[in-house]
Amino acid sequence: LESEGKYWNELLAGGPEFLFRGLIISKLCNDAKYDKKLAYVESLLISMADDYLPYFEKLKIRLENLEPKYNI
Repeated sequence: LESEGKYWNELLAGGPEFLFRGLIISKLCNDAKYDKKLAYVESLLISMADDYLPYFEKLKIRLENLEPKYNI
């Protein structure tokens, strides 16, 4: 997606939860830019005082223990 200048929401459906799915995919694919993407999503949710922030905090804990399945 990045090489084509596209964003997750062009591929993943839904409201802000598409950001969560994008992070999960990034982690599973052993994305070298995963940490940068995680920080970006966190900054978005914090800046919006978003209702999804508590769910994001739980997701971050789960992502810490998630092992990549692919090397892309």
